[in-house]
Amino acid sequence: MKESDGTPRIFGAAWVIPWAVQHGYRLLRRIVIAVVGFSVVLVGLVMIIAPGPAVLVIPLGLAILAVEFRWARRLLRYARQRLQTGIADLARTAGGFAEPPQNPSEKLANGPVENSAESLGKDGRTNGSQDGPG
Repeated sequence: MKESDGTPRIFGAAWVIPWAVQHGYRLLRRIVIAVVGFSVVLVGLVMIIAPGPAVLVIPLGLAILAVEFRWARRLLRYARQRLQTGIADLARTAGGFAEPPQNPSEKLANGPVENSAESLGKDGRTNGSQDGPG
């Protein structure tokens, strides 16, 4: 049997070629992103045991996967929220140590803590300093 344009009909699957042309790019893109993203995540998981920046590589792999997959976007958003919460908790427990100074010129005017009069002992050396002979 032949189609109206003269091409042979293959078991009633004339819809396959137009579907592949219309959806093939999207499917191929999805497959490539999945392979690259999972490979990067897998390398990051190996870096947990082996030396390497696993903390950077795993989120990079999730970011690649998040381009195409909703579950990866949700997981990446959850990890980002946990990181921001952890940083805020660390800053709160450190007494604001993690916050930058409000006025940099004020910090320069006061000078470093090691050179202040309160940190010097009776003999003129700094208390608890490991610098130099002592």
